[in-house]
Amino acid sequence: MKIKLTVPTDISEIKLKDYQRFMRTVDGSNDVEFVNQKMVECFCGIDLKDVAKISLSDLDSLVEHFNKLFESKGTFNNRFRLNGIDYGFIPNLDKISNGEYMDIDSNITDVQNYHIVLGVMYRPITDTFKDKYKIEEYEPNDERFELMKELPLDIALSAVVFFYHLGNELLKALPYFLEEEMNRMNIQNNTSSDKSGVGIKHSINLLKETLPELTQLVEKSFLKV
Repeated sequence: MKIKLTVPTDISEIKLKDYQRFMRTVDGSNDVEFVNQKMVECFCGIDLKDVAKISLSDLDSLVEHFNKLFESKGTFNNRFRLNGIDYGFIPNLDKISNGEYMDIDSNITDVQNYHIVLGVMYRPITDTFKDKYKIEEYEPNDERFELMKELPLDIALSAVVFFYHLGNELLKALPYFLEEEMNRMNIQNNTSSDKSGVGIKHSINLLKETLPELTQLVEKSFLKV
């Protein structure tokens, strides 16, 4: 009996919800054969019992094919259309609200919450002018979060990777920014010998020393996906 397969040729043909399902199913498993079978089941849209009917050589070829697909996480898109609605990425990250940042930061290390992250990052476009646009004010919206599960995986992963690397760069720059701010305040207030200044310097030096560990911690959390 021949098994009909729909094999994605690009990660844009895989939905986020299917990726989340796969990651949820194989989480913590060290059984390579099981992981490979679930990969074909989730991304080719067939039952696990039918995966067992595929020849070993064909299964190996499919696994190799998917591994190559996931070597690329796609190109970042600041706009996309979903269900007839145009969505735009937060236009000005310098003005990101505390609520937006906290909802992204608290969910970005868990692939099962990527739809929430994307629902914060991307919101319906309300106005456009040439290549610029405005988006709706941020309000947590469970219906929109759920809709983000339908996103093509290239859009989803590239946005997460973009924000992750942006946050990593901000983390690296933080101690030097604080040092510059402290120096500026000392010049303005002539408090370079103040005890509080000594304390801040100690904190900055400590932050610089622990920065590699912080960066590794962030990377390890991200690589869990």
